[in-house]
Amino acid sequence: MVPASDPVTIKLYAQRRFFQPRSGSYVTYDDVVALARDGVRITVTDAHTGADVTALVLSSHPTEH
Repeated sequence: MVPASDPVTIKLYAQRRFFQPRSGSYVTYDDVVALARDGVRITVTDAHTGADVTALVLSSHPTEH
């Protein structure tokens, strides 16, 4: 399990491909949203520019109420 203080880093590649370097595997968009929903701190960065795109990625998913 990831310590609560360490955010999970996810890199966003072309065609909305998400890569999680810590696990060394690609994850789906739904996996990224599930992590955030479960309270895991995540940071999504554009693999090409290094820009933080976390808010953009998470805001494009409708929230459940």
